[in-house]
Amino acid sequence: MIVTNLGLPLDFSLGLIAPLRGSCSAKVIVMSGVAGQEDRDRAFKEGAVAFHQLPISAKQILEAVEAAARE
Repeated sequence: MIVTNLGLPLDFSLGLIAPLRGSCSAKVIVMSGVAGQEDRDRAFKEGAVAFHQLPISAKQILEAVEAAARE
């Protein structure tokens, strides 16, 4: 599972992490172009396995998904 803010408030996107992690075995990778260090810390606290600042390349996305699959 990949979560981005896609025009939604970042708080909304970050608020999805814990429910997703609690309801299934989804790995959550957060990608955002507007996040700061506090947002990054919150994402990891909520259970994200990775956090990437946008822009991000297709290769970086693939590497993040592969790393999450290995966890």
